[in-house]
Amino acid sequence: MAPHLIESSSHLQIVQRPPRRTFGVVEDAGDPVIRMHETTLRSLGLAPNAGVLSESHVVEFVVRIEGSKFRRLYTVHRTGYRRVTLLVGSFARIGDEIEVLGARKYAIRDFQSDFENCKLGALRLLVLQDTDKGLRLRVGQCDTFLESPFLSAHYSKAVLRARLECTKTRIGFGFDGETATAWFNKSQRITSVTESRYGIEFEYQEANVRRRLLEPTPSLTATTRCPGDAAAWTWRDVADWIDTEGLFAVYPQKRSYSVQVVQKERKPLKELASFVSSAGIPSRVRKNKRGIYIAVVTGLLNVAKLIRETEPYIKTKNKQRQIKRFKDSLKKDKKTWKVSTLAARGILGGLP
Repeated sequence: MAPHLIESSSHLQIVQRPPRRTFGVVEDAGDPVIRMHETTLRSLGLAPNAGVLSESHVVEFVVRIEGSKFRRLYTVHRTGYRRVTLLVGSFARIGDEIEVLGARKYAIRDFQSDFENCKLGALRLLVLQDTDKGLRLRVGQCDTFLESPFLSAHYSKAVLRARLECTKTRIGFGFDGETATAWFNKSQRITSVTESRYGIEFEYQEANVRRRLLEPTPSLTATTRCPGDAAAWTWRDVADWIDTEGLFAVYPQKRSYSVQVVQKERKPLKELASFVSSAGIPSRVRKNKRGIYIAVVTGLLNVAKLIRETEPYIKTKNKQRQIKRFKDSLKKDKKTWKVSTLAARGILGGLP
């Protein structure tokens, strides 16, 4: 605060004048902003040499235009900088007067709390938890951790970026002071989050096309048993049948992936398919023109799940080579990877 002299009949009195907290909106590179200098920063507890903030930190400002409601805006402040430029284009125009009411250091824990209080619509089932082990996403009984969370600010919004634990997919969360949003990238806005039998299922919009991403939940292992004879099955039994009567049919060029087990009798295949389906891997039994029954699992993600469960028990070199061919198909040029490829890699524990 700057000293101010007041004269009286007997002496001079020195008082402290409160710093100016009202700022005019100016233009900076085409955007409406306000600029706060060292005196104001000190009064807000953000002095350049006060050690309040680390080298780089997100700060939340509470501001308002005369006659309007309070707004919360976010920016990155760096220790040692004597000026802060705050973007206000979301609700103010050049020439407006904005009053700064307060500021605080804004951490990941604060973001998690605001996200939980302000999520709406598509995100209402998604729970963001701050645990001793890190940030965790939970939908019903399914959960996954966020790896390498990083908090920043973009266009006056607080933004949290991280990677999903299993699929390694980049995910972002935003908070503009009122509502929370989530996305995979700028063109992939998350529109729905639901709990599936095998993990968290995200639905997102990309180029007017709805797509899905499955984030597997490692804690959900295939221990569910089926009624009747299928209840006695184990993954070792499934692997033995694949070893002797089946194959992994992998054709990456055609995007065709399946596992097939062939047998003249229908009953054992029906039990096998029932057991596999109970673990969240859709399986069916069909009959070919020669009267032979075939138990089939199709689809990239379903084959990845089946390989994850049976690979430890596969003994024949032929089937091991087929599994290796499947994994190698997931290691091709990263530029050609699709979301399903990332999900399959995650299911298999993340391939190098």
